[in-house]
Amino acid sequence: MSAQRTRLLELAASVADGTVDIDWTKLEASVVDDEDRQLLQDLRVLAGVAELHRSDPAELAASRGRVVGRIGPALTDTDVPTVEERVLPPPSKQPLDSWGHLELIEQIGQGSFGNVYRARDTRLDRDVALKLLRKGRQTAELADKILHEGRILARVRHRNVVTVFGVEEQDGRIGLWMEYIRGRTLEQLLRSTGSFGAREAALIGQELCRALASVHKAGLVHRDIKAQNVMREEGGRLVLMDFGAGQYVHAAGATPSGRLTGTPLYLAPELMRGGEATVRSDIYSLGVLLFHLVTGQYPVSATSLDDLRQAHREGRRFRLHDARPDLADDFARVVERASNPDPACRYASAGALQEALARSLGLDSTITVDRDALAAVLAATPPDLPAPAEAAPRWFRAFRWWHVAGVGFALGAVLVALLAWLLPRDAAPTMRPTANTPVVAIRPVMATASSFDPLTFAVASSLGARLRSSPEVRVTSPDAVATLNDVAASGATIMATLQSDALIELLPVRQLPDGYHASVRLLVAGALPVTLPPIGPVATLDGLGDALASALATPLRLNPEALHGTMHAAAARGNREALEHFARGLRQIATESNEGIAQACQSFKASIDADPTFAAGYARWAQCLLTQYRLGALPPATAFEYARTAASIALARDADNADARAAVADLYAEDGHDWARAENEFHEALARDSSNVYARSRYAMLLAGRGRTAESVEHLTDALRSSPLSTIVKGYLAMSLHYSARDDEALELFQQLRGVDASYESALVGQCRVFVVVGKFQEALTACRQLLARRNGSDAFAQAQIAAALGRLGREADATKQLAQLRAQYDAATEADRPNLAFFLATAYAALDQPDQVFPWLEVAARGKSSRAAYLRVDPRFAAARADPRWSQVLAAYEKP
Repeated sequence: MSAQRTRLLELAASVADGTVDIDWTKLEASVVDDEDRQLLQDLRVLAGVAELHRSDPAELAASRGRVVGRIGPALTDTDVPTVEERVLPPPSKQPLDSWGHLELIEQIGQGSFGNVYRARDTRLDRDVALKLLRKGRQTAELADKILHEGRILARVRHRNVVTVFGVEEQDGRIGLWMEYIRGRTLEQLLRSTGSFGAREAALIGQELCRALASVHKAGLVHRDIKAQNVMREEGGRLVLMDFGAGQYVHAAGATPSGRLTGTPLYLAPELMRGGEATVRSDIYSLGVLLFHLVTGQYPVSATSLDDLRQAHREGRRFRLHDARPDLADDFARVVERASNPDPACRYASAGALQEALARSLGLDSTITVDRDALAAVLAATPPDLPAPAEAAPRWFRAFRWWHVAGVGFALGAVLVALLAWLLPRDAAPTMRPTANTPVVAIRPVMATASSFDPLTFAVASSLGARLRSSPEVRVTSPDAVATLNDVAASGATIMATLQSDALIELLPVRQLPDGYHASVRLLVAGALPVTLPPIGPVATLDGLGDALASALATPLRLNPEALHGTMHAAAARGNREALEHFARGLRQIATESNEGIAQACQSFKASIDADPTFAAGYARWAQCLLTQYRLGALPPATAFEYARTAASIALARDADNADARAAVADLYAEDGHDWARAENEFHEALARDSSNVYARSRYAMLLAGRGRTAESVEHLTDALRSSPLSTIVKGYLAMSLHYSARDDEALELFQQLRGVDASYESALVGQCRVFVVVGKFQEALTACRQLLARRNGSDAFAQAQIAAALGRLGREADATKQLAQLRAQYDAATEADRPNLAFFLATAYAALDQPDQVFPWLEVAARGKSSRAAYLRVDPRFAAARADPRWSQVLAAYEKP
């Protein structure tokens, strides 16, 4: 092989790396061989394509001869950089069992720069990911690149940023090792599941904003934010990866030669012009990422790098609503502003973008403090404390206590004054919710972003169990807290997002030779945090939870006897691995997405596999299975069998487990139609845990089905106080309002849910149904057809409602055609599916006022125990049918155990 050909092959490797600047004109002048000149021209074309489309490996793989390059490797990505063998020399075949103190387990990535391995850190006994530079490619430039990446990442510590443990040279090879992430990139998720909804994209965006804020705080810019550089860990954690293109802010911008770093389709226009990289250019890339997640496209598209620059110059952009007109306006406005070509029009910081995304979800992540009132606090002398005025809102009463309090108060007196407004009003029965009951969240504070502290998690669970046994306080769902419990998140932000009145921050629990020790910090909206005296030593974790509950009883004005009674909610008790799986399941199920709930079921099952005595794991697995059944992801027989077994095992290990009792109650209602025993079990669950969202919301729906709709609305309103972000509970509340003939309120709530995420199917289902009932048939057709399209044109519920709306609009022929299709589906269905199809046909005929068709289909649904018939007593679609003498027979057939 000629020396010239060897140089060209090395050049091809540099093209793949994307790390070496190439003077193409000078090279062309030096090549004399026609074949080599043709190869050089091909490489120049490929270099432009590779630079433009590093972010789109699927497109590149489909085109023969293209080179896929990226800045730094993905650790567990399927689109690891590859090139054709004729261009790059093959990787070294020399076996390598170790590198320094790292034992190499398997190769998980490969690029022209070297390889990525899963390795075992023998010093700390943990798996890590190791980037190891190949000896043949270890140029000074690439070595500096890896050292640069290590220096950048070493300065950042955040839960959502990959943690670098070290970078050094061993045996003549440079390597960088970091935490090993098991999961998939957002790009892989996008390809496998399709475009994201606005709600999920906004939640992802908020996490990435927090990660980016920590990067910017360290004085850095990332410069290569894209879907391939964000991993979703198996446990649900998002991790920002791949800082190979990152730079310090003061030195950012184009390289001296003007070469671009980062992926062009995500790069801000000012960087394409050779401008300086800034916080706002990272904001632009994040805006493009959000655009890409919900559309699969980019706001600016091009076929070459020159074309991309031209598109930016001419302002050729694709608007988000042109690609996804169904997206909520608030979310679309946030994305459009973040990806605005003018840096001055973008959000000034990652924090500002995070707050905007929170508002687009209907949240407000900030707390506003009256500065004049705060000054009065600092200047005031300590007068007598007045009684709160009932006419003022609770949050304002809370602040006014501090308005009249002076700095001279002793902390104990201040704390009592601060929380006096939390005093319970009239005592309420355990089962009855009250709007005056204060809401408290418990946050286990973890020591580091990526760590899991089983001691702190277990004690937080024990403390929560004690507080939950009191009817005088509501404790925020641990699922909801888990999704927000970021090391970088402030207590004020968590309180505002969860709409809680107070936050208990449990600081990391210490295990010393004399026993366990802990401290708690108490925050109340509008007030300064107060740290209670340390607790310890205590011999056991449960004992520590009891001691903390006792210490908090006085400032929270709770009855100590209620906290230490014989019946109380169960704390999570298991080995470390079980607790880690369990905590992961809480974060996953809080997403309330089908994927998240399925993952949560796997995590809860993994927790009992890790510890077969773990009662809490069995209980939450049972609930998760029943939730999957209601989503249609599991057949009833399978869900009921496994849930019954899991709940029974949980109660055998802990008879007071409220989650298990709630699952048993659900089984009595869903499977056995034994309403009395179901209600009794829900009472038992809520007596042990008055804040249990699953128990209270499912009990509320049982009440709705029994015709007690006012009570149902009351309980669901209370459940939302413990889990204010839950779309499932809000959907239940909307349906309960519908059953209460409060249709305007129901439709308003459904619209709010769609405003958060226009693709949220349960809200579409509600609109499709309620619009028919209230006579808004054109709106019903729109909603039902959108639902049908989302379900790939095959959904019996939507088809039945469309038939009803068409008939009521006078389009009898179209309605008859829809009904014929439904009847054909019924004829072709299995015996297990026929009861639900019969029920849908009955709803259509009821809307068309054809009672002689309604009752035969209703009888089939009732005898087959259709899961859709649980609300026959209150379903307004059958209001006329309930006056028919045949109704009592149908109801008796369905409700018979």
